[in-house]
Amino acid sequence: MLSVLEEAATWSRMRFKPRNSRALVIRKGQPTKKFNLTVQVDNISSIMDSPIKCLGKWYDMLHSKIGTISSASRTRLLKG
Repeated sequence: MLSVLEEAATWSRMRFKPRNSRALVIRKGQPTKKFNLTVQVDNISSIMDSPIKCLGKWYDMLHSKIGTISSASRTRLLKG
């Protein structure tokens, strides 16, 4: 499916920004990092590795479910 998307984007001279995207691969009901998704030669990082902000909320993988991160946890997570 990603190859068809990549062909359409190349044909229309569009460019994807994988740093603004996150991947979530679920296999047998469990999230996994076994597969690396690539679009136009760039790897899409996993939502398990780096959270993403969407519509004012931060999302990451918590206990096998997508959950929101509180602001205190987010600052602690981003500081590393």
